[in-house]
This record gives sequence, C-alpha cells and structure tokens, in this order.
Amino acid sequence: MVTKIGLSLSCRRAFSESTLVSRMSSKALRLFATAGPFFWAFLKKHKKAEIWGDCIFPVETNFLSAIAVVDLENREFEMPYPLYDISTVVDIKIDRINSYSGSQVLRKHHPVDDCKASFDALQKRWKL
Repeated sequence: MVTKIGLSLSCRRAFSESTLVSRMSSKALRLFATAGPFFWAFLKKHKKAEIWGDCIFPVETNFLSAIAVVDLENREFEMPYPLYDISTVVDIKIDRINSYSGSQVLRKHHPVDDCKASFDALQKRWKL
C-alpha cells in the first residue's frame, strides 16, 4: 500500500519497530507498555490539545513514535502536530530548577518537577 509520503506501510512499520525497540531499554519498554495506552486515550479525547515539551527530542518524540507504531495504519496521521518545544522559546542555558519561582524545592531530572520548572520558565518569558 502506498501512502501520502510514498513509502509502503509495511516498510515504515518495519523500520519504526526495529529502530524504536533497539533503542529502548527494558525499563523504557515496561514504562511504554503501561503509559502508552493511557496517553493514546488522552490524545483521542483531546484531539485539539497542544503538546508542549522541553527539549522534546529524543524522549517525547520517541515515546510518540512508539505509540504510533503500535497501530501505524490507523495512527500514522492521528498523532499530535505540531509539537511545541519550550526550549525554542526560553533560554536553554539557564538552570530551570534553580530559577524556579515556586515555593517547593524541585528535584533535577524528575519528570513532574522538570515540567513545573519548564512551565515556570515559559510563564516568565511570556510574562503570564
């Protein structure tokens, strides 16, 4: 089957699966198996939601690719687009954790705390 971009679905699926799985650790595969279906359900429910991340390559982009490849034929053109990257808007050289203006102490490289710090940096940049 030839699709809009000219590659057969089976070729794209084989390439995606071999590339993604070979790069994912067993911990990442377990996390994906748990979080992937929930995130897909969220995306289907909130189709118009904007997806923001901070330095979204490779973690978020690979996570979304892994979600798509589960059912590539049906999900290929259903994934969020565009993806917005906070690092294109704020200074990437600042330590977002240390510049956080909230009252709690944040942990470095913690998914929830990184989100809070990145959103705080975005709010400061846009003066929200």
